[in-house]
Amino acid sequence: MTNISVEAPMKVGPVKLLAGFSREDQRDLLARGHRLEVALQESFMVAGERDLNLYLVLSGIVSAWRGGVKVTQLGAGDILNETKVFLPGPNELTAKAETPDTVVLCLPRTELLTYFRDRPERLLKVFVLNIVAILAKKLGDREESIVASLLPDMAMAEEV
Repeated sequence: MTNISVEAPMKVGPVKLLAGFSREDQRDLLARGHRLEVALQESFMVAGERDLNLYLVLSGIVSAWRGGVKVTQLGAGDILNETKVFLPGPNELTAKAETPDTVVLCLPRTELLTYFRDRPERLLKVFVLNIVAILAKKLGDREESIVASLLPDMAMAEEV
């Protein structure tokens, strides 16, 4: 993974989405997005709304919610709404800032498609593989969370 600077002096730590990209390719791709400064507890992505943007957390903490249940928490370098790049449709989650210093980079789907149209096919393949790896990690984390939440109940059931 590469450390990148989106806009001086903001530094973003490792960004798994851009692993395998040159610094120039990273800079060019990120330049297609726009920064959103999100107030504490403000939602920038709402479940049920059509939103074709990929979001990269630049600073702060973001939580993602399904109904009234917190699904995950994300920090700098993490992405959100990545499936909508490939499968347009309504949001499944609501995302909101958990810290007052939250900044996200909004990368519109149209900008991403235009960017990759003008680049070698290899770069798009790297991007897709990075998203697949991120989704696999998220799925594994959620499975672990579900199992961990069930363990106390399972232990009690065995005692009875």
